[in-house]
Amino acid sequence: MPFVKRAFHWAWRALFLEQDVYEDMRDDDNPFVEGLFIVVVISVAIALFSLVGTALARAATPDLQAMKQTVLNGLRSMPWFDQMLQAGGQQALDMFNQFYDLGWQIFPRLAGYPDIGNAALNLVLLPVTMILLWLLWGVVAHVVARLLGGKGTLSQTLGATALAEAPQLLSLVTVIPFVVVGGVIGTWRMLCRYTALKTVHGLSWPRAVAATLLPGILFGILIAVLGFIFSTLLMGLVAGGIAQ
Repeated sequence: MPFVKRAFHWAWRALFLEQDVYEDMRDDDNPFVEGLFIVVVISVAIALFSLVGTALARAATPDLQAMKQTVLNGLRSMPWFDQMLQAGGQQALDMFNQFYDLGWQIFPRLAGYPDIGNAALNLVLLPVTMILLWLLWGVVAHVVARLLGGKGTLSQTLGATALAEAPQLLSLVTVIPFVVVGGVIGTWRMLCRYTALKTVHGLSWPRAVAATLLPGILFGILIAVLGFIFSTLLMGLVAGGIAQ
């Protein structure tokens, strides 16, 4: 598929901060559509590789039910288990089984046990999430860039910042079981976003840096304010319930 091949080619060049690819996107007839397609291709590729990696990890991981039964057998062989049954009888056993089953529903997720179902669901959720975050960040960054004297259009901004999602391709190495990519993706993406905004809006480097960093700061402030409002409302509801 030539369109997919082109998307990967552009993303690969953008990954290594080749300014001419950001210029090509800026000068494209429809940067927004091109950018949307690139984000979709990147997100689907990541989700597919993640699914394969999860399947490989699952094949290399002991069966969860076998692990659960082995641990249960070990617990039943301990002296305190018999003492618990003697003291509490069937009621104590039922309560123990409920907590044990609940623990084995929570523990695998906390421990990162490979879940093929969630990995398959991610084929839909990841593209939707990446598109929404790309649009949200791109619109805010565009407004900030224009306030700082930028000349680009919203379509150009979104197209170029779609290329800035290219560092997400580094997560494709997660196809190898138990391999985790650290914070390098976030840092690399910020450099790509800086290049995108500077190229599209013709900003000086200090203003391009500001346009790159301010959206994240604004989002952080918004999250903090919403968190404060939510916690205040929750405390008010709890205090009201106690007073009654």
